[in-house]
Amino acid sequence: MIKQIFLLFLVYSCMAPEGPEQALKNYINYRFSGEQKREKLVKMSTGSVKAQIETMSEVNFNSLYKTSDKKLKRVKINLKNCSEEKCSITYTLSFATFKGEVETFRSEVKKIAEMVKVDGSWKVSDVTNVKTYIDSKGPISP
Repeated sequence: MIKQIFLLFLVYSCMAPEGPEQALKNYINYRFSGEQKREKLVKMSTGSVKAQIETMSEVNFNSLYKTSDKKLKRVKINLKNCSEEKCSITYTLSFATFKGEVETFRSEVKKIAEMVKVDGSWKVSDVTNVKTYIDSKGPISP
């Protein structure tokens, strides 16, 4: 009986709709995946983020969204303020930048993401940088 209840709970939790925090984490993980496609980023966004992605030239898109030299270390949700249709999430993003196999920088960026519910799913509408901390692993040369 307990196994059946646990199995039912597990199936139900997997079918639960994605909340704003999970939608943001999925967007961030995809941004650091290195295999980014403009179409998928457009599907995950709305508002000014979507407009920026759609109107950006291919050269700018490839340079701005290139993350092959970066590795995501951590995403921490610091604060969220949500209503039924909108959610403001303050989070800290930590990542490392590599040159070849060598880590050259460690960065920590505090951001605020505005999430909006569109047709039943949460999408990234706007992202604002609040504070950035960069730790160089060696001397910085121009």
